[in-house]
Amino acid sequence: MNMIRKLFIISSALMIFMILSSKVLAEGNTVYWDGEGNDNRWMNPMNWSSNQVPQSDDHVILDGRCTKSIEINEEDRIIIHKLTIEEGYTGTIIANCPNIFRIQDNFIVKGGNILWKQVVGGKRIIFEGDVMIKGGVVEFIGTYKIAKNFIWEGGTLITEKAVFDIYVSNARCIDLGSNQLILKTMNVYHGVSPKELRLKGNIVVCHDFSLSSAVNIHLTEHSILDFSKISKSINMDQFKVDSGSKILIKDEECKITMENLKEYYYSANKNIITLEGNINDSLENDIILKYNLDHGEEKILLELTCDENIKTFRQCIVLPNELAEGKHTINVWVENDGGYCFNVGSLHFYIDNTAPVGTIRTSSEGDAHKEVFIYLTAEDAGSGLSKIILPNGVSEAVSGTVYEVVYRAKENGIYTFKISDHAGNANEIYMVIKNISSIDGKEREEEVIEDNKPEEIETDEKAKDEINEETDDKKTEDLVDTDDEGFKETEEGHKRDRETEEEEVENEGSENKETKEVENEESENKEIEEDETDHKESEDAETVEKEKAEDKKEPVKNRDKKDTEKEEPKDQISDKEIESEKSEQKEPKNSKTGNKTTQEKGTESKSTSKISKASGSKQYKNNGSSPKDSIEDLKARLGILQYLLDLFRKIFTLKIGDFRYDLNE
Repeated sequence: MNMIRKLFIISSALMIFMILSSKVLAEGNTVYWDGEGNDNRWMNPMNWSSNQVPQSDDHVILDGRCTKSIEINEEDRIIIHKLTIEEGYTGTIIANCPNIFRIQDNFIVKGGNILWKQVVGGKRIIFEGDVMIKGGVVEFIGTYKIAKNFIWEGGTLITEKAVFDIYVSNARCIDLGSNQLILKTMNVYHGVSPKELRLKGNIVVCHDFSLSSAVNIHLTEHSILDFSKISKSINMDQFKVDSGSKILIKDEECKITMENLKEYYYSANKNIITLEGNINDSLENDIILKYNLDHGEEKILLELTCDENIKTFRQCIVLPNELAEGKHTINVWVENDGGYCFNVGSLHFYIDNTAPVGTIRTSSEGDAHKEVFIYLTAEDAGSGLSKIILPNGVSEAVSGTVYEVVYRAKENGIYTFKISDHAGNANEIYMVIKNISSIDGKEREEEVIEDNKPEEIETDEKAKDEINEETDDKKTEDLVDTDDEGFKETEEGHKRDRETEEEEVENEGSENKETKEVENEESENKEIEEDETDHKESEDAETVEKEKAEDKKEPVKNRDKKDTEKEEPKDQISDKEIESEKSEQKEPKNSKTGNKTTQEKGTESKSTSKISKASGSKQYKNNGSSPKDSIEDLKARLGILQYLLDLFRKIFTLKIGDFRYDLNE
């Protein structure tokens, strides 16, 4: 038992040692590109983490620790165990026809850029393990040996100038997913114990195709193998085609052709594709024109019988709304009743459901005076810009992915720009302008006010002058009318006085003489008062003329107030005169004393009204002098009156328009 225990312990220790040593060896076989050398060559040992060129048992890893590009030249002989390019690597690996380039295990691409070329006759770049393209950009030119599986899951793969020599041992597969692999030439060879080559996806062979008689090809899950571009007889017995998959061969007679798509960009709003084509000859068999979208479910586009004489066709396809943005393919083919499929064509288009965007700004952030410039930058990274409708309704055709428009705004408001792309997507961008009228309007208003001020002032002055002239004319007419009435009343008063004197002389004798002297004295006083009143009126007229000149410099409101103040006494005087006249008419004339009293009151009211009109506020009241005044006083007064009358005749003249009234006449 002890011996058994010892053997068990020893064996366990050996196993642990072997496991640990294998891990150490595995870690020791991993080589990283560190780019510490002075060039980009693969064969420079200083560019590798192990400071030696990778060997056949090394797993070479390119990652983000160094993104320097790598060069592989014609004389290089490279044999490695495995190659992995991680996402962090962003450099480019260029292989220009190396003498030997062999990867014994898997070749995995997740990032970076690969440009490999091998066009030297008899030489190939060899992949002995699985090839898995998961990211990055890969372009193969020349001849490549595919010994195991080829899987394309992501990234970009360009193989139009590549020749794939595919060796089938047991079961092998080429899985392209929904991608389309376009090859220049495809050769299928048998390896050890060949069974079948399974194809999934869409493979187009443009130049040549060969198939070993020991290998069968199985098309699975709506796959298409397109041989329609090559003129070669193909043994269809070596193909197994699942439901929904097609093998397309060339229509030697080219009876049906497709026209190219006129528009390549579509969206959820613009989702109808029109397929047009020609039927170049009469049909010998009934045919069915079919299509699929991105190698999916096949659908019937058109059914034709040999009896129909149709030269052209035009059919519409409604795209599903759930299509992802990006590139899509429509494959069209013809199936006849003999069991053959003939390729008609493949049409490529793009889905763009993203509306264009725009950024907008103005030339002035603050207050503007007259106008504002609006700058619109429109962008569309998908189908590209097609047109821009400006705020004034003008449609401007544009192109490219970026376009700038400058628009001039002259007034406040909302300015809307409508941007459209080639896929029919549209977007509205607007800008609110509100900094023009707030300042410019005030300036315009001030300009208008300044422009109108001289005219308004001239107009106001003219109107004021006309009003003042009319007012002066009315005042002058009133003065003249008043003077006329005064003279008339004076004459009537003299007549009444003479009649009274005669009556007093006849009836009373000597008393009448004294009364007559009193009346004469009163009449003289009246004349003196009238002269004084007329003199005041002349002075008032001159004052009115002076005020008229000064009023031109005063505001209209002040003049109106002055005119109103001047007119108010006039109205008051007119009312007093009317009341005095009415009182005179109502006084009885039966007694001599009554007549005398009436005359005295009428004379006093008239003189008072004249004096009130001239002064506006002063009123002179004179009830006559005493009958006992001496004759000397009377003579002195008569001398003063004569002097005033002479002075009045020399200086006083009234002018009304073209009418002159001289008191001397």
